[in-house]
Amino acid sequence: MRERYDTLQALRGAACLLVVAFHLGGEEARLGLGFNPLKPVRWFGYAGVDLFFVLSGFIIAATTRADLGQPGRFPSYLFRRAWRVYPIYWVALAAAVAVHAVLSPDPVLGPAPAREATDTLLLLPTPGQPRFLAVSWTLTYELMFYLAVGGLFLLPARAAVPAVGAWAGLVAVWSVAVGAAPADPYLALPVSPFVLEFLAGFLLARFPVRLAGRGAVALGLAAAGWCVAALAVAHDPDPDRLVNDPARRVAVFGPAAALAVLAATGWERGGGRCGLRWLRRVGDASYSVYLLHVTGLVVGLYLSIRAGMTHGKAGHVLWLGLMFAAAVGPGVLLHRYVEAPLLRLGRRRPAAPPPTAVPTPPARRAA
Repeated sequence: MRERYDTLQALRGAACLLVVAFHLGGEEARLGLGFNPLKPVRWFGYAGVDLFFVLSGFIIAATTRADLGQPGRFPSYLFRRAWRVYPIYWVALAAAVAVHAVLSPDPVLGPAPAREATDTLLLLPTPGQPRFLAVSWTLTYELMFYLAVGGLFLLPARAAVPAVGAWAGLVAVWSVAVGAAPADPYLALPVSPFVLEFLAGFLLARFPVRLAGRGAVALGLAAAGWCVAALAVAHDPDPDRLVNDPARRVAVFGPAAALAVLAATGWERGGGRCGLRWLRRVGDASYSVYLLHVTGLVVGLYLSIRAGMTHGKAGHVLWLGLMFAAAVGPGVLLHRYVEAPLLRLGRRRPAAPPPTAVPTPPARRAA
């Protein structure tokens, strides 16, 4: 299977911009204005994370299919995944801690600094939301899923799909029969409804399809229709209620995200080409933008207050543009000058030693 789909990069870009708009909409709501252009986004913008989860499941399955059932490839896989997640996360975390130290009245060191530092640096499961880089909770799920896929390297390749199906069944039964997550955060992760989104992406990659344009459009419309209908059924006057209810949230946005990924990859496998180059570039930088956008919003909000910006209609539109630039710009720069070089460095392989020359035995003379 192909390791890169342009349509998936475009979807990553769209998911990233959705999350940025959601958090910017939250900052807009704090102003208490009567003119709130981003108010509708607060009911669905966070679904960019659900789309990210399906995309992650698809990409991991597509890029490891040939490795499953081969334990010897597990160390290399583990290094690649850790190198992809941790170094750039630590850079973004350092920036977030620095901004917190300067702008927040709360002290940097909490009541249990050693434990918090360990959990934060290693992205270990914690009961509450991370304090400095709130969006990093999703990375804990990513790492858990990467480790689970790594476990498939130790099984026969034919066991991958049955194992994934059994995991999905366990999560579904737990969500219906029990509902509440276990108190222990380590036990809560593998039975979270979010796991179903990763597994949906994984299975889509294991059973690839080719779609003509009409089929892809039909699936895209089905994804949009599911979202609209499910949001109407699950609508709540409080936009923060659904975002904090994983089971209902996954039911609303998970199928739509899976259909969108199926439509995009099926269309590209069928010969379609994605021409949204700018959105693909946002997708390339999406990890860095995702990590830094909340920190950028905090700094942008502080500077806008210090500058005395007003919020009439024209002034507020200007404020939204500047805040959006503050959210996206640092991540784009981080991707270009830090993330991309780090990824190139991680892909380097030591040159293989030249083969040892074997001397040719002298020819025997005929008797």
